[in-house]
Amino acid sequence: MLSYDKGSNLLTLEKVHNPSLGEHLLLLKDLRESFDKFINEGVYEALESINEIMETEDSHYKKLIFKPTLVEGFGSDDPHIQIKCYPEGCSEAGAIRVIDLPYMDNLGKLHFNKNVKSFVCKLASSDDVSYDLAKQTLSLVLASRMIKITVSGKSKKIEAHGLGRSTISLAALAAFIAYEDGEQIDIWDIIRNPLLIPTLEAVKRKPEEIPVFYAQTRMVDYDTSDKKSGTMLIHNLREEPAYAVTRIRHSINKAVSLDRALGETLSRPVLNYEAGSYVTPAVIQDLKRNKVNCIYVQTVVPDSTSKIAGGMVNKQLTYTVLGKGWTVTKYLADRIPELDKYPTIPTDTSVPHHLLNDFSFKGKYASKEILDFLQGAGEPGVYIGSDATPCYFETEILSNHTLQYGDVYSQAECQTMGVSPHEWFCYLNDNTDSSYRKDRLYADDLLALLSTIGYILLRGKSVFLDRDKDFLKKVETPEIALKRELIYTIRKHVNTYRDSVRQYVKTGDPGKGVIFDALTHSFIKRLNEKKLLDRCDVTNYAAEISQALHVSVDMKEPPEIVRRISTPYYGRLCPFETPEGKRLGLVNTKALGCEIKDGNLLCTVRKVFHNGGTLTISNQIETLSVDQELQYRITDVLELTPGEKEGEYLNTRIKAKVPNPSITGDRQIIAEIMAEDLDYVYSHTESLISPTVSLIPFATTDDAIRVSFGSKMIKQGIYLLNPDKPRVQTSMYRDIFKCSDAYLLVAEKTGTVTAIDIGRITVMYDGDTDETVYKVNEFAANTERVLCMRYRVRENERVVRGQILADSSASQDGVYCPGKNLLVAYMPTGYNYEDAVHTSMEASVEMTSPSAKFVRRKISGSYEVNRDGMYKYYKAGEKITTVTKKQGNFIDAHDVHTNVSGIWYSIDDTGMGGARELHFNLLGYRKLTVGDKVSGRHGNKGVDAKVDSNSSMPMLPNGTPIQILLNPHGLPSRMNAGQIMEAHLGLVATVLGIYINSDSFNGASLQEVQMLMKMTHELANCGNKELCWSIMSKYRMPRELQETVYGNMDQVMDWAGTFDEVGDCRLYNPMTGKWFPHKITIGVSTILKMKQEGESKIHGRGGPLEEEYMMTSAQPTSGGARGGGQAMGGMESWAVQSYGASNVAHDMVTVNSDDEVGRTNKLLDAFGSPVRIPERYAAPRALTNFIYYLEALGLKLEDDEGLLPAVDKYTSQERYIYDVGKMINKGRLDAVNDYEVDETEEALFRSLGYDG
Repeated sequence: MLSYDKGSNLLTLEKVHNPSLGEHLLLLKDLRESFDKFINEGVYEALESINEIMETEDSHYKKLIFKPTLVEGFGSDDPHIQIKCYPEGCSEAGAIRVIDLPYMDNLGKLHFNKNVKSFVCKLASSDDVSYDLAKQTLSLVLASRMIKITVSGKSKKIEAHGLGRSTISLAALAAFIAYEDGEQIDIWDIIRNPLLIPTLEAVKRKPEEIPVFYAQTRMVDYDTSDKKSGTMLIHNLREEPAYAVTRIRHSINKAVSLDRALGETLSRPVLNYEAGSYVTPAVIQDLKRNKVNCIYVQTVVPDSTSKIAGGMVNKQLTYTVLGKGWTVTKYLADRIPELDKYPTIPTDTSVPHHLLNDFSFKGKYASKEILDFLQGAGEPGVYIGSDATPCYFETEILSNHTLQYGDVYSQAECQTMGVSPHEWFCYLNDNTDSSYRKDRLYADDLLALLSTIGYILLRGKSVFLDRDKDFLKKVETPEIALKRELIYTIRKHVNTYRDSVRQYVKTGDPGKGVIFDALTHSFIKRLNEKKLLDRCDVTNYAAEISQALHVSVDMKEPPEIVRRISTPYYGRLCPFETPEGKRLGLVNTKALGCEIKDGNLLCTVRKVFHNGGTLTISNQIETLSVDQELQYRITDVLELTPGEKEGEYLNTRIKAKVPNPSITGDRQIIAEIMAEDLDYVYSHTESLISPTVSLIPFATTDDAIRVSFGSKMIKQGIYLLNPDKPRVQTSMYRDIFKCSDAYLLVAEKTGTVTAIDIGRITVMYDGDTDETVYKVNEFAANTERVLCMRYRVRENERVVRGQILADSSASQDGVYCPGKNLLVAYMPTGYNYEDAVHTSMEASVEMTSPSAKFVRRKISGSYEVNRDGMYKYYKAGEKITTVTKKQGNFIDAHDVHTNVSGIWYSIDDTGMGGARELHFNLLGYRKLTVGDKVSGRHGNKGVDAKVDSNSSMPMLPNGTPIQILLNPHGLPSRMNAGQIMEAHLGLVATVLGIYINSDSFNGASLQEVQMLMKMTHELANCGNKELCWSIMSKYRMPRELQETVYGNMDQVMDWAGTFDEVGDCRLYNPMTGKWFPHKITIGVSTILKMKQEGESKIHGRGGPLEEEYMMTSAQPTSGGARGGGQAMGGMESWAVQSYGASNVAHDMVTVNSDDEVGRTNKLLDAFGSPVRIPERYAAPRALTNFIYYLEALGLKLEDDEGLLPAVDKYTSQERYIYDVGKMINKGRLDAVNDYEVDETEEALFRSLGYDG
């Protein structure tokens, strides 16, 4: 499907037409709304905890009144809210500061005065019921509580967890709650599952003993009083609102329903079904319609370690006659083979005399074969073990007296009653109200949960949802997380300053006014401790949006299942965008089709309408939770086959997500169904991926891992000085600016620009009474990016809706521009080996990027900086200014030299008090050079291995030099054919003078790419521009596109004879004057420049007089940004050794590393000083430390040949090091005594690795 927009000169290729997502593309909306709710409501709810704490101690306590005030921000920051308080009844004028709140900018970042951080949205368990099959743990997650039920490893007892580590048998808990509610139940009569017998031991077996048993149990006292030694579960489940299960009631009812009996065999008759009947869906439907709450099914639980103590009917379990109708089991067939051909014994059969012992089972081990025989013989069960534990040959399928209205009533009856067929109700006492017994857990619920857990233990399959596999997760948004941590911080703070708060409330006098001064700092510290704040990634706009959409899992040792992609991810979390390494699968990104509401991740869908033999899809977007999605049949619209009319689809066989008819296993499966059976389709073809992934055209033709790498490369691309609009785009290149107006401002409607000031545009829109002011961050620079905003309107200019008011160096005409369109050829040159690339000088210049660096200088006290040299260009190594420090009459001047080139445009004084640094900021421009990393949009990254002159690069037949040469072997090895598709379409767009839109999933097909290549080849070689009309009409191109191409035909025909109809070309080698022997694939691709620039890897170190060394290891500090040394790894060492550079290798591991004596002597020698430290003290610190560690372990090394350094007590006491810096300052390079470290204890400590 092709369409062309002449205004934007954009040809769109798509499989189906996507409706507009509208407000759903405001990806940061839910984040900002959640934060606003915290600011407007959550903060004050948290602050009320101050009054709550104080009121518990003093009933006459006067409350604190909290009032917000708007305070100016730091520097260019927006104003933020400061909360002040004053005692009730006192004047507001005496209010004191409580806390300064951060504000959230239009990119979702939190501003804490000078600090800017990204908020981390974390995944937590949602309010639901889940079962961990591996840990045998059932979790009922409520809004603020969690009820945990576990199966103990050895005893197999099922226990509910209460306060602390206290537990109570689930059977006992159910029995006592029934007793408290005025109900009396006989658990022993109901429960028949042999695996639940250990749990039942906590309950007396005789029903009449139940009240007596619990009246005499200490558990009553513990759980109905304020004592903390008990579980408190009995009281909490019945009385505490926090333990209400209203929100998870449907999950409980669904899990404990009779559906789990599907496929079982009845052991007792029920309704009209006899024992031995197979339980089918129709049977279950009939049981529900008749409101049957419990059935019993056949089961056998062998115990090969215990002996049979007797039978429940036949006590001795001795059989001399085999009865007619008994089931012929394996045990029976092995001993009497003539019965093997019958399913049941046809007539009474006497047991042969020699087999009488085999059919006497008392005292035999309870193996499966024996128990199967006894069950087939009609025995209801046996007693096993020395304590005669009952082992029934059946298990109960017990529900909790709840059903869905649709199970009992017809659709018409439900409509009459005003209820949904999917809604649950409790039918006890002939009730039909859905609110009856819905709010808390009753004995029926606990017994049903007990029975269901027992069934899981019996069958090894869970009927509950799994928290990780079924994605029972919610997002802790700012509203939830910030409020929780603020309450924690406030409570801790008030406990410390309790007396000061009390005094202030009584007198209204805050004293020194420091009651709450530390609260803001403590709050930020708490957020950092809980890892709710992260360093901002400002590399580019895509990286900033992506970070704001991150959803993370905070676990120290996450199980493998947490990292895996689960089915409910679809439309909620992007399956591609996640970091590699330790955080794989733990840091995810919200998908385009996801909305967050009350912490729940909702996917967006559109309803399917059935019109006879065709289907249509609603344009109305709906949202579904994970639980709601499990009830419907859903597919992607790309699965459907378009009909003849636009918007219609045919009823064909398709793949879709459908509810699993089996209650065990995955809740949703992929199955083939007819399209007419669909309920929904996902809202958009790209709804399953993140904004970053949707910037990759032809993502469907790339390997999934390469798509993941591609999204990472896009986020690492730095801004270029003059970027291009990508010749091949996706819709997201325009839609991404709808997420935020940080870097692109557009007019909301028709109006007039009334003023343009520094950092601000003011517009008066028609019909408005007030002007609208837009903030413009004109210049943003740090070591990661340089971004400039550009005004696109003038004062008094009339603007219309959608017109650009201001954009940035990251965009052109409202299109995101991350890179440069370069002419590529796929051919090996020897330089582009493996993932290297070979570029031209033209490409090097085109890929020029602005860069911001700084030179740091430590400073203390007062100082003056000579600013005469500001706004001038400096080369690396040149002096830029002088810093003069004054202390009384002493003046110390230091020259500042730069190690990078650029224009010195500002200076920052960082730090506080004595520990401060001056940062001299320089702005420069960097061409693409050898060692820089570049990448396409398909994860095809590479390092620039060679920059050749334009005249040396292979040329097209029309004389155009290739700009970048890629190795063709990198394509099959990376399995990212998308880069070839992009290159072909890029060539088509470049030749025709247009731009092409092809979305990641809903993009051009291979046939369309081939067709466009063929058409472009014909146009370039037609020889007459008038033939353009007939050629393009032959390919059914839109009329407006034909008009545009006709106007560009002179440029199009410049490509005549350059490439064939499949995009291959003969290249000319200007170095040899000959044509390359084979055709080469060419194209135009968007190439990104990565932030890993080669120049940043070059680092120089000033040595002992300028730089620091680590005290413990005597080695240079690590990290180039901190003046650290260069780590020499294995490959670097091999390179030095391969060249035979023995002196270099020696210095690497001695004087340039941790040999203090050798380093000092080398420095003294450089200054011409005759002073030396004796060589007997020279040794690498790592070696001496290793010897000391061995001695600490009781291992002493003996050195007969004198190769090891002396580390004895006397040598350690004599060892000394000169301070060469002091010697130079005092002009005493020939002196020794003044600078010898002769204190024996200090020398000993230094030899152990401690200075001072």
